[in-house]
This record gives sequence, structure tokens and C-alpha cells, in this order.
Amino acid sequence: MEIRERYAAGLTEGMSVKRGEVIGYVGTTGNAPPETPHLHFAIFRLGPEKHWWQGTAIDPYPLLMKLAKQ
Repeated sequence: MEIRERYAAGLTEGMSVKRGEVIGYVGTTGNAPPETPHLHFAIFRLGPEKHWWQGTAIDPYPLLMKLAKQ
């Protein structure tokens, strides 16, 4: 099976994205079964080391709701 999971070309840290923009491609990484492709999306505040697994998770819901009302 060809590995397809990856970020979209041109995606950079801090970049704004809009509804409908491609940000990544599905794969079978993580603890999901190999026959269960998925795209994991999360928002983290990272430290200077840029280790996502040590970052602080951010709940995007309040921000998204605020933006939706604009």
C-alpha cells in the first residue's frame, strides 16, 4: 500500500486556512486499524522545541464560534 498521509503542499505553521482548503491527506497512522484511514486534526500550543506530543491542547470551539459570528 502506498503511504499517502501528509500535509498539503505549501501548508506552513501559523498560516490561516479557509473552509474547503485541503490541509492534509488521510492515512493509517496512529493506533487506528490499518483498514481505517483517517486524518487527525488537532491544535496545540507548542514550546520552543516544537514537540507536538508535549504541547498544550487547545479547544478550537470557542475561537471558531467567535469567528463564525463575525
